Amino acid sequence: MPARYMNDVLPTCLAWRAAGQRTALVTLVFVDGSAPRPLGSQMAINEAGEAIGNITGGCAEAAIIAEALARCS
Repeated sequence: MPARYMNDVLPTCLAWRAAGQRTALVTLVFVDGSAPRPLGSQMAINEAGEAIGNITGGCAEAAIIAEALARCS
């Protein structure tokens, strides 16, 4: 999944919802120690497993997508 800028997350999520897809919006609200992304970073996931944005440097995105899909079913 290529990283896309945070400015694309909300418009893309809204477009998915307008198309009738279920979505999840993930926001980084707490960091313990150093982190590659700042607080407020977001990631949106649709029911097809497509995602935009990043919460980490890439190490946890697959797990975040899997959790979102599990909650959509």
